[in-house]
Amino acid sequence: MTGVLALIPGLPDGTWLVGLGLLMLALNTVRLVLALPLDRFGVILGSGALLAGIGTMAGLQVPVFALLLIACGLAVIAGQLSKGWTER
Repeated sequence: MTGVLALIPGLPDGTWLVGLGLLMLALNTVRLVLALPLDRFGVILGSGALLAGIGTMAGLQVPVFALLLIACGLAVIAGQLSKGWTER
């Protein structure tokens, strides 16, 4: 994706993030179609990248690193909640 985007001059800032988000969400869509388990972290990260890219393209200053840290925390919490407390 980076190589293709480098060939196209004049793309707005945030295009790479939008592409990354779309690729990650498309990958998880294929996983659903093939009846494979969904990668929650990939969905969260892909959605965050997509939103950050759209925000950047719209002229907003999006704190991507802070959003990444929040996404990591949410993925860890969701993973623990989905397992339940039966392992204790």
